[in-house]
Amino acid sequence: MRIASIYFAAPPMASERPPTIAPAAAARWERAAPAHSPWLHEEVGRRMEERLQWIKRAPAAWADWAPVRGGLDAHGLVTRRYPQARVHVVEPLPAHAAVAGERLGTPWWKRLAGSKLEIGPVPAGGVQMLWSNMQLHMSADPQSLMKQWHEALAVDGFLMFSCLGPDTLRELRAAYNAAGWPPPRTNSPTCTTGATCWCTAVSPSP
Repeated sequence: MRIASIYFAAPPMASERPPTIAPAAAARWERAAPAHSPWLHEEVGRRMEERLQWIKRAPAAWADWAPVRGGLDAHGLVTRRYPQARVHVVEPLPAHAAVAGERLGTPWWKRLAGSKLEIGPVPAGGVQMLWSNMQLHMSADPQSLMKQWHEALAVDGFLMFSCLGPDTLRELRAAYNAAGWPPPRTNSPTCTTGATCWCTAVSPSP
């Protein structure tokens, strides 16, 4: 596992896209992925949420990017850590947005007093924290995705995200081999990414 801290000074401007999943494979997996949170994503989200104790500034508003696959239980942990914060939920797929509304929606009697949950796009500079769990490595255009995150963050906001690192499946194959097991199989279209990385990114003043 890796924990890193980076400054999010500007959207990525490189002309060459970093190694990533093929667009066709990303689109196929997006359509096929079940609308629930895998156990691994929940565990990664739980560990990532624990690291929020190191950040003393509580956000007035935060956004969870694709929590249906990223971890609905982890979403609940963050919500309980920041009970006074307004929450934005971004789900690119309509089917996942419906699941998010059903699982995370506020009961009608609480909505009468004003709901703190909004499902849909985040206004530019609208949140002080953006949370994305186990999604970046599945994006066919990670630079574009990170640009959207950057635009959603307020000045001095921060980004908490996890993704697979460069050696996960190599390490997994080695572990299986040492145990005398057959090679691992995965229904994910990724094949070269690996060890989980946590990053905290801060959006400074322009």
